[in-house]
Amino acid sequence: NQQALAIYTSYNDTYYITQVYNDIGNTYYYLKEYDKAIDMLEQSLEMSEKMGIDELRATTLTNLGKSYLKIELYTEAGNLLNEALELCEKLQNINKKVEVRLALAQLDLETSDPERAISFLNKAIIEADFIGVKPNILSAYLYRSEAYQMLGKYKEALDDYQKYSALNDSIFNEKKSRQIEEMRTLFETEKKEQQIALQETEIKLLQQSAKIDRMQKILLGLGLLLTLIGFYGIR
Repeated sequence: NQQALAIYTSYNDTYYITQVYNDIGNTYYYLKEYDKAIDMLEQSLEMSEKMGIDELRATTLTNLGKSYLKIELYTEAGNLLNEALELCEKLQNINKKVEVRLALAQLDLETSDPERAISFLNKAIIEADFIGVKPNILSAYLYRSEAYQMLGKYKEALDDYQKYSALNDSIFNEKKSRQIEEMRTLFETEKKEQQIALQETEIKLLQQSAKIDRMQKILLGLGLLLTLIGFYGIR
């Protein structure tokens, strides 16, 4: 991303500079370097606001809100995430709405407001199920289980945790199946490549053998010719 930023800067490509600032900020977020993440994301947000790129602005607001949540600046996180949700509603981007609702639910759990968290999570589960994003459904079940537990609703908490566990196993099995299939495809590809390489080697050996055979025949013919010439020469 740093290399990409240098290239985009050299061409003064403001759109992709804005995008890569967000990507670098998001990377710092996952590296748990939240101060660096916030610095990059704030630059991305400023540029996206100037250019009026609402999709990118919504993404950056979400990432920035999540970063502030990690450093426990809850008021700032809440303001950013609510602004992001409002923008996502306007854009009708369901996937981004789910991501923001999950972040807001986390914020509510951190600030001891489990009922509000459940409200966000109920909507997130419906929307994530509609677009089939299982990892987000998984997170929503886990957070809602925590919220129910905070409210002392242990049966509901257990039900959600069981849903989380079952879906987690399903995702894990799908992932493993996909990895096995990828490995099988890779093995078959390598096997075919080895067969092709072996066939090419065999062809080269056959060509060399044929060439040697031709040379032997030519040399034999020359030998017979020289023998005849010598024979007639002696006569």
